[in-house]
Amino acid sequence: MALAVAATLHPAPSEACSCAAPQPMLLSPRDETPAPLDAILRISMSPNEPGDLVLRARGGAAVPFRASRRTLGWVSQIELVPTAALAPDTRYELALVRKDQRPSTYVFATFATGTERDDAAPKLGAPHAAVAVEQVREGMCSSAGRAIEVGVRPASDPGRPAAHLLYGVWLPDAQGKLDTSAAPSFFDGAWEGTIRFGTIDLCDPLKVELPSGPHKTTFAVAAFDEAGNRSDVHTVTVDFARPRRQ
Repeated sequence: MALAVAATLHPAPSEACSCAAPQPMLLSPRDETPAPLDAILRISMSPNEPGDLVLRARGGAAVPFRASRRTLGWVSQIELVPTAALAPDTRYELALVRKDQRPSTYVFATFATGTERDDAAPKLGAPHAAVAVEQVREGMCSSAGRAIEVGVRPASDPGRPAAHLLYGVWLPDAQGKLDTSAAPSFFDGAWEGTIRFGTIDLCDPLKVELPSGPHKTTFAVAAFDEAGNRSDVHTVTVDFARPRRQ
């Protein structure tokens, strides 16, 4: 699925680690697999990315949509829901229109539709136990802080074996309450079966602030397919009383 220290002790992060700014990216659907006709687009980009988002058929008209945005750290995740039907077997483009620049249109992603909707919820088994991580040593691309690692089982979408699925993660609010009826706090993929989030990786634009102190934190995770269908929600509790220190 989002930082200076004394120069005599450690180099500043900008000197120690070269991190690229987050670029506009289509998280889902992916170009490798035909998207369902009821696809919901999930986009990641810098909160300060200039331009107006446009969804259009290649060589055709723009598609109206409604959008919602959540920002964590250096990245915004945008959910874009088309309000007009997507055509079957059609290639679509996502672009940023910047009227003060030449060229004024920057196409940053494309995808193609298939011929069917997806009304079936994906399947996801209960995650493995989560691990609390406390970074106590600052390295070239890491900062002192906290993270959570949770092993997730492979998710599947009935009837669509090549579907590209994302994991939605819900974090508790300031009072420790978890509301899985609301949209997830962020979406992420799994790297080698693990989702990792927190503040210890300097070059990870997704910065997730975790509570300080030896507290237990409960979060929730579910799988989402390209049409926004959600699997069963699984809650996971991690205990920072005994973190893995590194």
